[in-house]
Amino acid sequence: MGQNPGDNSNANRRTRRATRPACLGGLALLAVLTLPLTPGCSRDPAPPTPAPDVTAPEEWLRAVAAGRADDAVRLATAILGDNGAVNDIPSVYAELFRANGLSPAFIGAAFEPRDAAVWADALFFLDLAGRPSSGPEEAESLFSRVTGRLQPAAPANDRNLPWPRQTWQEAAGYCDRQAWVLCELAWQAGFETMIYYLMDPATRKSPHTICELRKDGRVWTADPFSRRMLADVSIAQLADDDGRLEAFWPERADWRQAIRHGVYLTPALAQDYCPRNQRLHAALRPALRGRCPRFGEAPAGRARRYADLMRAAEPQRWHDTDPPIRLWDFPLRLLVAADARAAQPVPPPAASR
Repeated sequence: MGQNPGDNSNANRRTRRATRPACLGGLALLAVLTLPLTPGCSRDPAPPTPAPDVTAPEEWLRAVAAGRADDAVRLATAILGDNGAVNDIPSVYAELFRANGLSPAFIGAAFEPRDAAVWADALFFLDLAGRPSSGPEEAESLFSRVTGRLQPAAPANDRNLPWPRQTWQEAAGYCDRQAWVLCELAWQAGFETMIYYLMDPATRKSPHTICELRKDGRVWTADPFSRRMLADVSIAQLADDDGRLEAFWPERADWRQAIRHGVYLTPALAQDYCPRNQRLHAALRPALRGRCPRFGEAPAGRARRYADLMRAAEPQRWHDTDPPIRLWDFPLRLLVAADARAAQPVPPPAASR
């Protein structure tokens, strides 16, 4: 999940722009030194115009864009005035982490390099999404970006862990991976997003994964793996409409049945549960504004906000029931797998023959 400058041209441009004032200061000094001296002028060259002060949030953004994890963590600590560690951990989060092989202590711990990897990936998708817009074509444009990039198949190296950025770089992925990539891209573009597992009512296993996007009072049901998206139709509305459902998946009767028994999942990373990242994002947002990537939004609050949007859009459906929204365990299990892989000893190089 580390930052790869080679696949983030916008981030590289940001870094170049950020260093430009210092270069201009050097050019100003060169101009002073080459001007002809006139009577009455001091022979001591004027000092260069100092570069404008760079705030800690700006320095943090530069460090993240350049992949300098240690610097980014140090600056995050400076921005908060402490290392972000807390003792009070919500019990619902602690139980979720224990159930998926993670220590709840991770939630209350101090900043660490794995946080910087999440910041870098968030910035990658923010740059990929481009300038936020409120036009009706924005969701379709993001969907086309994903389907134009990702092949509906396993990547060439399917041993890599399927973080969204890894899936994007490998340009292929199965349904759950493609839906997650679209959610991350749309999330950075200002959408509210949910993963949706279709569920077989007999086996309680999921045969397929899609997602739902919401913004500015509109909703989209998206299946990037199948290259299909519906505007102004929620997943719940699609599940209730036999004709529309058959047109959406004409050859998949099993999916048409399973969509009626599915569950919404909040696509939050393990680091989003941590108060350190929630506080950091709140501190960065006023300074960086639209250049601040989205991360560290409390997953339970994110789920409640999405449920409120669903109730507002379809009060007749949800006025006396709760939408089936859960916290997604897959990103937590993925972090466990990443830690286990990192702990494996590096094999010695093969002896030359």
